[in-house]
Amino acid sequence: MRFKKNLLFFLVCFVPALFFGAGCAKKADPDKSIGKVIAEAETLSRNHLKGYVRAYSKAIREGKNLLDDLLARMRTLSPKDTPEPRVKALRAEALKLQIYISALTARYEIYARKFREKGGDISQFPIL
Repeated sequence: MRFKKNLLFFLVCFVPALFFGAGCAKKADPDKSIGKVIAEAETLSRNHLKGYVRAYSKAIREGKNLLDDLLARMRTLSPKDTPEPRVKALRAEALKLQIYISALTARYEIYARKFREKGGDISQFPIL
């Protein structure tokens, strides 16, 4: 039981911190303004667009995997054995991940659309 609590604590606290801190991919920035992304996508070559599409795809997939793991852990918790503040913290972490994934996806779509317009094939960069 203690091992499960320690593992859950690690997954909830440290893995997302590493994920957000590292940025997962050098070019995947969920904080870049949509206007800047649109303007930038207009000027990039197909190879540069491919790099952005790849980076955002990877970051989105990793974020979804983290979210799936977190939600699976939450489903295993017993309501009577888990303190309410801990459940609220887990829900807040899940919400942060959902917002992060949504922001990445919005930017991915812009780069992917422009990449397709320039003849690129995005099927090799799925976002699940």
